[in-house]
Amino acid sequence: MRTGLIKERERLENYRWSSYPSYLREKKKRATRLRVDRLLGELGLSRDNHHTGLEFARRMQTQRRERNDTNLRKIRRGWHHGAEDFLVRLVDQLSDASG
Repeated sequence: MRTGLIKERERLENYRWSSYPSYLREKKKRATRLRVDRLLGELGLSRDNHHTGLEFARRMQTQRRERNDTNLRKIRRGWHHGAEDFLVRLVDQLSDASG
C-alpha cells in the first residue's frame, strides 16, 4: 500500500513475500517452524483455531484501513514503538552507554 508493494484493493494474503497467509491457515496445514503463539498472544488471542484466524484477519484489515499516521511518524522519527517499560529500559541503557 504505502510502499507500493500491494495495491489498495488487493488482499493482504496475496502478497507472496509475507508469512501472513500462513497465520490464517489451520494449524495442521501450517509449516511447523512457524510459531503463531507469540503474535496471537500479543493481540490477546490465546487459542489457535479457525475463529482466531478470522479475528486476526479482521484486525489486520482494520489496521490497514485506519492507517495510524501518528504512530508511523513516531517510528520514522526514530522514537519508540512499544510499551512504556520498553522505553524506560531503552533510556537506562542509553544513559549507561553514554556515561
